[in-house]
Amino acid sequence: MLSVSGSGGQGSRGLVDHLRHDEALCPPILLGEPPAHHAGNDGTGDDCDEHPGSPGRWSLPPAERTAGADRAARVLVLAAHADDETWGCGGSIAKWTASGAAVRVVVVTRPQNDNDARTRRQEFYTACAYLGADPQVQTCAVDGYVSRAVTETIELLDRVRAQFAPTVILAPCASYHSDHRALREIAIALARPHRYDGSLLFYQAGFEKQDDGPCVYVDITGTRQVKFKALLCYESQ
Repeated sequence: MLSVSGSGGQGSRGLVDHLRHDEALCPPILLGEPPAHHAGNDGTGDDCDEHPGSPGRWSLPPAERTAGADRAARVLVLAAHADDETWGCGGSIAKWTASGAAVRVVVVTRPQNDNDARTRRQEFYTACAYLGADPQVQTCAVDGYVSRAVTETIELLDRVRAQFAPTVILAPCASYHSDHRALREIAIALARPHRYDGSLLFYQAGFEKQDDGPCVYVDITGTRQVKFKALLCYESQ
């Protein structure tokens, strides 16, 4: 459990010390194709070249546009569980919203217990208030069972996508959690070429290894404390 009582507690101090100063955002690699992004001559990857023949939509946007500098961005963040969005890309969300970009975060599962669901929903709303994002809970599945509601979740999120018109979609990377894996595949379906021409990027929902290819590492030094405060909203976790 994360405690918000007392700003100087050992638990709080340990958590903020553990937070990285950057967040990894990675594009999908589809059908075994080489990644759509090459490292630059200096190895930093800042040139963000596209792989010849690969669709431009899968290439990484320049790092300075990925988070925090594009006021016209409309970012749709998909989270399997309330708190995934904050752990995985809370600093990037805060950078986007601070720049004036619109960010909507959608959680797609609910706890089986109604009391837990109400608590988690309130924590989610409070965390998103810190991040400056618009929170929505759009569930077709209980926690742990997204894979049993793939069609329904795609249909629901497709309506969200059409209404919100995002220029960037963020979703969890492949991981050990079945809900994260299922939502990753759902995000790829949402980003099919005839329906969406923006960017699709994956974030790490926790401490799991990112295996979706080359990444942009977003510097969140300026929003790290905001991410920390948002994480502390999840007292039940």
